[in-house]
Amino acid sequence: MPRPTRGTGPGSSNGEPPVPRADGVERRELVDYALYSLIDEPIAIWGRDRRLLYFNRAAYDITYRITGLELSRGMEFDEVMVEPTASEFVESFDRALEGEPVDLTFEQSGLGQAAEWREYQFRPVGGDGTPEAVCITGIDLAQQRWADEQFSVIFEAAPIAMAMLDDRGRFRQVNDAFVEQMGYSREESIGRPISTLVPPETREQVAREYRQFVSGELGERVGKGFPHTRWFSRERCYLRADGERRWGDLVRVAIREQDGTLDYMLVMLLDTTKYKRSQQALEEEKSRTQAIFDAAVDGIVTIDEKGLIQRLNRAAEEIYGYSAAEIVGQSVEVLMPEPMRELHAAYLAEHGVTGMSQFVGTGGEYEALRKDGSIVPVYLSVGEMSVDHERGFVGVVRDISRQKNLEERVRRSERMEALGQLAAGIAHDFNNVLTIVNSYAHTGLDEAGQSPAAFHFHKIKSAAERGARLTRQLLTFSPAQIGETATVDLNAVVRGLEGLLRSVVEEDIDLEVETVDGVPPIVADPGQIEQVLMNLVVNARDAMPHGGTLCVSTELTHVSQPGRFNGTPAHLPQGDYVVLVVSDTGHGMDQATQKRIFEPFFTTKPEGKGTGLGLATVYGIVRRYHGDVVVDSELGKGATFRVYFPAAEEGDEGTEDEEEPSEPVRRAKATEAVLVVEDEEDIREPLRMVLEAEGYTVLEAASGEEALEVVESYPERIDLVLTDVVMPGVTGVELSKSLRDAYPSIRSVLVSGYSGEVLERKDIDAQQVRLSKPYDLEDLLDVVRDMLSS
Repeated sequence: MPRPTRGTGPGSSNGEPPVPRADGVERRELVDYALYSLIDEPIAIWGRDRRLLYFNRAAYDITYRITGLELSRGMEFDEVMVEPTASEFVESFDRALEGEPVDLTFEQSGLGQAAEWREYQFRPVGGDGTPEAVCITGIDLAQQRWADEQFSVIFEAAPIAMAMLDDRGRFRQVNDAFVEQMGYSREESIGRPISTLVPPETREQVAREYRQFVSGELGERVGKGFPHTRWFSRERCYLRADGERRWGDLVRVAIREQDGTLDYMLVMLLDTTKYKRSQQALEEEKSRTQAIFDAAVDGIVTIDEKGLIQRLNRAAEEIYGYSAAEIVGQSVEVLMPEPMRELHAAYLAEHGVTGMSQFVGTGGEYEALRKDGSIVPVYLSVGEMSVDHERGFVGVVRDISRQKNLEERVRRSERMEALGQLAAGIAHDFNNVLTIVNSYAHTGLDEAGQSPAAFHFHKIKSAAERGARLTRQLLTFSPAQIGETATVDLNAVVRGLEGLLRSVVEEDIDLEVETVDGVPPIVADPGQIEQVLMNLVVNARDAMPHGGTLCVSTELTHVSQPGRFNGTPAHLPQGDYVVLVVSDTGHGMDQATQKRIFEPFFTTKPEGKGTGLGLATVYGIVRRYHGDVVVDSELGKGATFRVYFPAAEEGDEGTEDEEEPSEPVRRAKATEAVLVVEDEEDIREPLRMVLEAEGYTVLEAASGEEALEVVESYPERIDLVLTDVVMPGVTGVELSKSLRDAYPSIRSVLVSGYSGEVLERKDIDAQQVRLSKPYDLEDLLDVVRDMLSS
């Protein structure tokens, strides 16, 4: 093939390429030619005769730059071919003449120019089955190859794991970060399905998502005019080669052809395992902190520096009655009664100005306002905190209702104890006086016979008996009053007194009596239980001057968690309790009255209408038997008294002798010798008189020591010693023991005007006392006769 002739320079004298002649060319072809000349890429059209038909400026320039030839119309194709690419060009040209599109890419250089990578596209033009010409277009690949090289550098140097996958999800290429992060070598990675890098439970989901992304169902377009799509998913779990589970944020980019067909999938995986684990640790710590927060026995409330509630724990929810959802975001003042709100506002203002407040860092007792409007006493301590440079406050709240109730009970018990001691002392002296009055009244009656004076002695004796009843009532305030206990059926007591109760209440009061079957017995003095019931019914009656309903009932309850929050007294130990309930529909009581109703001599009745001892007596009796009284009342809504008695346990028999006492043996005339030991002469004298009237030989002693001397010096036998228990020096109990040891035949009868509490303080068993002052002389004679005949 002849070599092409090389010119000396490009184009004509003005530097422009020669314009081919257009003889015989139609107007349309001139337009096409002009368009070719405006395109930057080199374009040349060669006919089937292998001659040049058209070319543009870019084709002229590149041909000259590479071969030194100046293109002109009519040149043969072979003239412009130069080695080493001539054969490839000729082959591609021939294939295009046969109708096959051909792309040819190679590196090209010439005439001292730098090598250039180009792609030549050979495209058949025109004809019906047989092309009339071939259009050759040259594309400069320098920028594309530069972009490919840059991408390759970025791909390999990227600090995050990157990989390319095919349309079936198999790895085609991975970078160094991928190898390090996943633990697989490049050789192990290439060809591996992506599904093997995810946990078994998510493999099906991952495969489905991959297919949907490849098909275009998932993902979004990248920019405008490009077919590529992307899809982002956060915190995906994946598996390393060693089986370790890790997490990462996954970005998928589908690189597509213009028709949407997937070329390859670019995957970027940003490992977030440390973040995920720190988040998990943070959540665990948060859960642990919340658990501790909620497990705290005391209530905890946090507020910001504006006083808005931020958090509160479960204990605080129980104290205030609000749930966290209801109260968070509200002012903390909703938890305070009115006086405290003003103080709180002042404290916040002071703290905002000075940064200090007398309220912060201290604790004290306050009142809290519950959701239902009730007031609860609390102990509140406040501290300051700072979170993210924002100041706030923490309040620790303790419900001290139970503590307050216990303190009130302690104070009440102390008052009752003091009153009991006072009552015991008064009762002792009063009993001695009544004993004297009663004894002389008895003697006077015997001497008066049927004379008018007998009426006056009867009145005196009746007054003494009323005084004795009042004394016994006073002694109920003593914790260990003398009395005989037995197992008592509370239902039987209520039913037995029902008739009497109906006579006590007026006709305009509807009395309802309800008892529950199966109520166990209690251990108590039956007479005192009757007194409790009677006092409560009278109190309820007096609260309904205009009529109403009065209900008396019994019930059985079990105390498992003591405390007033569940309706039971705060101090009662666990166990079964028999409850006497007395309720009325009267005028009720306010809180201030309820706090004082059990105080002795406290009454709301007009002067002269009440002694103030009724409910105090009830309280004293009930507490003696280890029970308690709870009152529930509101003004205008009546009152309910619930009296708790411990249920008797098996084996509890009380102290009362179940056998009926035998009838005393009465002699026509007594002949025994009786020693009367009493430190008060006014009591000894009537005793001597009545005993002598019965025929007894009576000896007297004013003390225990004197009694021992009398016994030792008396030449005859002494059959019985009638002695006071509490005396200066040797007590009656000590005297009785000494005589029993020295003279086993001498019997003793102990008499006392003191309550059991005083006797216990003196280590004297109250059960040894056979007679309590003031006594009836007939009763005394019966005891003496019974003792001597036993």
